[in-house]
Amino acid sequence: MDGDPYSLDKMRDIAVGQPISWWPPAPAWFLVLSIAALLAGIWMIQVFVRYRQNRFRRIAMSELSAMKVGDVRRLSELLKRVALVSYPNEEVASLSGKAWVDFLRQEAPQVQFGQSISPMETATTDPHPTIDSGTWSELIDDARVWILQHKGRRPQ
Repeated sequence: MDGDPYSLDKMRDIAVGQPISWWPPAPAWFLVLSIAALLAGIWMIQVFVRYRQNRFRRIAMSELSAMKVGDVRRLSELLKRVALVSYPNEEVASLSGKAWVDFLRQEAPQVQFGQSISPMETATTDPHPTIDSGTWSELIDDARVWILQHKGRRPQ
């Protein structure tokens, strides 16, 4: 039976080549990874810059949390400092009374400053305005939203 070409004794295993390696990748993958790394770097720089630019907001929020109940004058001063960082000094520095309150309302329309803000109109002239705790908490909540959401127009 040696002469039978179809004999099972003459069969051999299939020759399989070496597996294709993952490294080194094709040159286009280096380009894709470079672009992805560049975009990730740009994004991280933007996040860092935004974090640094909003430092005044974080400081203001911590001061707002530590504020005593009814200290309207100190609250007005805090909002004024925040506004001086965010807006041109000529526009903000001279504001007081009703003009100051109108500015706060105008620059963050999403904040619903209600009657709670009326003690701030007299905060510079009346050192100890009377304000109940409900009005105070409403005023603090409005101030918190204003600090976090006003846009500002200071040239960078």
